[in-house]
Amino acid sequence: MPMQRSSARRGTVRFAIAALSLPIAVAAGCGDDPPEPITEAEAVALLEALGSVGQLVLDPANPSSTTDCPGGGTLTYAGTVVGDPLSGMFTFNAKMTASMCQFTSRGFSFEIEAGSVDQAGAMTVMGTSAELDLELDGNLDWSLPEKEGMCAVNVDLDGSVTLSNGELTGPVTGMMCGHSIELDASEFN
Repeated sequence: MPMQRSSARRGTVRFAIAALSLPIAVAAGCGDDPPEPITEAEAVALLEALGSVGQLVLDPANPSSTTDCPGGGTLTYAGTVVGDPLSGMFTFNAKMTASMCQFTSRGFSFEIEAGSVDQAGAMTVMGTSAELDLELDGNLDWSLPEKEGMCAVNVDLDGSVTLSNGELTGPVTGMMCGHSIELDASEFN
């Protein structure tokens, strides 16, 4: 019988050690706070910057290009434009890829470290303006001085653009960095 007691004691000791180890392991894993999410105002500023730093509307004459970002880094576009200049109807597909792109928008200093946004749409030119249907879809790794994260982009623009100055009008809707947005494109001019 002495053998059973020592076996029972060993089981109790093992259970006690395991029970004491669990809170220590849990506490050790809780040292880092979860990242602070991007606010709606920051998400809108990021979307605005994509339009002002880069080309929200693909240039039919130059569908593939690289743009320098104001604070360093680049946005690269690779795409195709198909259409008939006589009818004024065009369709386009492009991928905008960021590489350490730094800029300030609405008072926020961003860096898009990596990621890409697909652009797909159609444009019908009518005189000095064009009707535009544009979809943006992708993911961006962003950072601000005090936080960073991933931003999923799923945004639609259904409006018009003035060809002489590139001013956009019309509703911009969808999801930007987890925030539902409804804006007028004129806010980005």
